[in-house]
Amino acid sequence: MENDLNIENLISDIDNKYKELEQELGWSFLVTSKENLKKNCGIALITLNPGGCEKADSMGYFETGNAYCDEDWFCKKGEKETRKGQAPLQIQIQELFKKLATKNISYPNYINLMNNSLMGYFIPFRSQSISSLKNANQSREFGKKLWSNILENVDLKLIICIDKNTYSSINEIICGLKYIKYFESELLPTGWGNINSEVRRYKKENKSITIARLPHLSRYRIFNRGNPKFDSLIEDIIIELTKDCSF
Repeated sequence: MENDLNIENLISDIDNKYKELEQELGWSFLVTSKENLKKNCGIALITLNPGGCEKADSMGYFETGNAYCDEDWFCKKGEKETRKGQAPLQIQIQELFKKLATKNISYPNYINLMNNSLMGYFIPFRSQSISSLKNANQSREFGKKLWSNILENVDLKLIICIDKNTYSSINEIICGLKYIKYFESELLPTGWGNINSEVRRYKKENKSITIARLPHLSRYRIFNRGNPKFDSLIEDIIIELTKDCSF
């Protein structure tokens, strides 16, 4: 069933808050199609905020495809794009969705799965790092309000985060929407020392949702390391992510 979310209203809210908080480097919201707010495969990937130290054009959504496959993150403004989807984080996200596609019978092709997932930034405002984000606390509160509205209206089965801040905030939002936690995993090893993943599952009436945190995939390459021992650890994580998700 489609919801009443209006992408133009969301974009207007983001742009107004961007100006109010005196942000300077531009903003980015969805990195997939706006249509995925209305209809999607049940998977969301929510990352903290867009990175960069130079001002970039603001973008509300992708017309087609997704930023992890269809953008050249090496390309400087004015240059021709020649390495779409080849940045380390892009490659790791693609590998994640290749794994998820093996568990999703509706979208066995990982690119289709990515294109039909809801992907976006928890805080839309660009910064070189989260510590350098202007008015960071107010920006986080805005992100919580923005995504609380979205998660209240969008039917999702699995939400994936790759940082602790977003993971914590999404769990707070889900609890605020009256979901009850019924499972919390132990910390799941990734093969990077004490760098782990974790999973929580919630339910409300006839709905259930899984929230997962992976390590930041731009810093920790957990997919395709060419070591069977590590591959086994990652397969265990993927199984835990998708265990109660009826895609």
